[in-house]
Amino acid sequence: MRHRSSVPRRVRWLAIASLAGAAGCGVDSLDTDVTTSLELPEAMTALRVRVALGDITVGTHEGERSLRIEGRLRRSAADPDDFEALAAIRFVPELRPTEEPGVYEFATPSAPAGVDPARSAIIFRAYLSLPAGLAIDVATQRGTLEARSRKAPVKLRTGLGELVVRDTQASADIATLDGKVFVVGHRGALVAQSGDPERPTLSGGAIVARVDELAAEGVQLRTNGPSLQIDLPADGDFELDAAVTKSAVGKLGIRNGFGLPVLAEGEGHRCRGRVGRGGPSVRLELHSGWLSIPSRSVPPNAGGTVSK
Repeated sequence: MRHRSSVPRRVRWLAIASLAGAAGCGVDSLDTDVTTSLELPEAMTALRVRVALGDITVGTHEGERSLRIEGRLRRSAADPDDFEALAAIRFVPELRPTEEPGVYEFATPSAPAGVDPARSAIIFRAYLSLPAGLAIDVATQRGTLEARSRKAPVKLRTGLGELVVRDTQASADIATLDGKVFVVGHRGALVAQSGDPERPTLSGGAIVARVDELAAEGVQLRTNGPSLQIDLPADGDFELDAAVTKSAVGKLGIRNGFGLPVLAEGEGHRCRGRVGRGGPSVRLELHSGWLSIPSRSVPPNAGGTVSK
């Protein structure tokens, strides 16, 4: 029986990344280009993407109802037998219906039983494109995920890696157990999290968000640290509740451009209050570091109405 590694998950993922990129070091690798277009079923309203390891960007195209895929699948293993098992896996891109009505799944293969997960990997890096009005739900154990110009709900999950959301006009629900989060030009409800709540000093990453238009569901951001910044419309109407659990000694942990008072609370600070006429809730939680809430002017919405 082959020995299975007991090293921590983060260390194992970093080792896999090094393994996948290695060349000429006793590691066998097989790269396969994946370029195709899949017709979308008429009943399809959402795409679920499941990738064991890899970087996925989901963009938008107009016209035909299709899922366009441009990517590369890499199989790597340090053990010859493991590599043979990975190389034998046949991958044909397809959309499969799920138990949820209207939701179809695109998934890449995982390593078969018996292959050492600490010394082998199947990694998929790709750009996917589909019409803007379809919801997306993308998840990977390790890798960067990005959504661009979507007009339907976005859900992103990664165990280790960055998350990026650009120019979206619908709700976004995104989370990484360890990595930075960037949200740019967002219009709609937003929930974002970085870091494992059970490991506040060992995981997390900065969150930087620019929200151009708030939805009724509001905004909820949480990170272990080291910083959280959210740009909000200067003429916005919302209820703010921002908290830093541990601020730098002798420093104000929260800065805001709306003139709201910042009060000491335990080892950190809290800022609460109504902006404008009030309305959507903006809740910000930072375990340790600096929290900034600047206000700024936002140009009129040229992209249409926000979808829920």
